[in-house]
Amino acid sequence: MENLDLIKKAVKTWENEHQVIMAIEELAELQKELTKYLCKRGDKVHIAEEMADVEIMLAQLKIIFNDEKEMEAAKARKMEKLRRLLEDHDTKNKK
Repeated sequence: MENLDLIKKAVKTWENEHQVIMAIEELAELQKELTKYLCKRGDKVHIAEEMADVEIMLAQLKIIFNDEKEMEAAKARKMEKLRRLLEDHDTKNKK
């Protein structure tokens, strides 16, 4: 079974509300591992595992909310904002 088919099957099997709750849980677990890392008690292996869980849940959220076009537009806006921030940073650091 291909990854996208597996993601779709998960959404269909456990339904939207449950998978949204699972996404929130996975995001919290990633947050916890990142905090542990900053406190010198975490490691990159656990972070990678939680990042993988979050990516899988994000794929499910894309299916649940079914608005790829709006998400791509939002991502483009965010990337433009990041570009401007980096340009401003570079400009300030050249002085």
